[in-house]
Amino acid sequence: MIEFIKFLLASEPYLFVWIFILFFKWSGFLNDTYTSWKKLKIVFFISLTWIPFYFMGYRYESMLYGEVFTSIIIGWPYIKHYFRRSAVLLLVIPLLFTAWLAQATAVRFEEFIYPEAAGKFLLGWSENSPVAGIIGYSIWLGATMPIAELIWYPTSMLKILSEFCIIMYVLPDNVWEYPVKWLGRMWVFIYGIILVILIPMEIIFTFRNTRAAAMAALVIFTMMTLVYGYFSSPRARKFMSTKMYTLVSVVMFFQYTYWEFVHSAVLSQWKYLIKNSLGSLSPVFDKLRYPDIPGISQPWNLPFEELGGYLTVFPTILILIILLNRIKGLNLIKGEDSAKYFSEISSEEKT
Repeated sequence: MIEFIKFLLASEPYLFVWIFILFFKWSGFLNDTYTSWKKLKIVFFISLTWIPFYFMGYRYESMLYGEVFTSIIIGWPYIKHYFRRSAVLLLVIPLLFTAWLAQATAVRFEEFIYPEAAGKFLLGWSENSPVAGIIGYSIWLGATMPIAELIWYPTSMLKILSEFCIIMYVLPDNVWEYPVKWLGRMWVFIYGIILVILIPMEIIFTFRNTRAAAMAALVIFTMMTLVYGYFSSPRARKFMSTKMYTLVSVVMFFQYTYWEFVHSAVLSQWKYLIKNSLGSLSPVFDKLRYPDIPGISQPWNLPFEELGGYLTVFPTILILIILLNRIKGLNLIKGEDSAKYFSEISSEEKT
């Protein structure tokens, strides 16, 4: 019974995606050419194959597949509707290597560990050892971790972009085109407060431990990108002031926080060690823990640095599109549908 409850908790991201897609399909908002009922049925039955692998013990890979496969396959035509392939590459590759470097550094210095309770890993481990095989050795980044961890970053970025493009396609333009100034100012204030807290902590931690806290550094980078975008780009400022920016940022934050809870506290696939992170600077952070549910979840420390990342992972991708599209010679978007959201604001729009 306990294992079935854990499975139900692990199924939430998978079910959320299907509820999200089916709601828009039944409402008549999705393009029949892009998203036919026949295609949905095929994708649905293929996506169900994550379940047997889950019960075979390959929980991380199976959940990764279940969480991202549906969004990417259904959302890919919508990505192509708005963006050129070059946009996807220019967007994903820099973020991917930045995230990989942060992840490898965090694992190397044991900000995160992978307990034995994590179960089996179908794809094996990335490590500096002949045991890892050609694939595991070739993608070794200085830290031993499941290969699935390295796959999660590019696929999750594509998942986010896919879901965003679907939302952008189905919602009316006035949701995007009418900014509420105080919303943009609110987000810059939130990012600013978090930066004021994180940057001094990162500096102190670095001097004490002669190394940086990798995940906190990544969050600082994403938030500084957003603040820079707000003050340097009228289009980014307008976009950050829309109700949609707030809605999707909040939804993504809670979805990824829940995702962290299930993978870490419920299934024990990784564990955050507060003694090796910024949380070690104050006993206050030791009180940030997952709920202790007997037999279900462990009261492990909650990685508060990562919460900032969950708040910024979605908007950073979108603001980077706007900033990259300002570079002369780069044509990342397709048609008027995309230009009115991601091209820099014209003089007519400013008035």
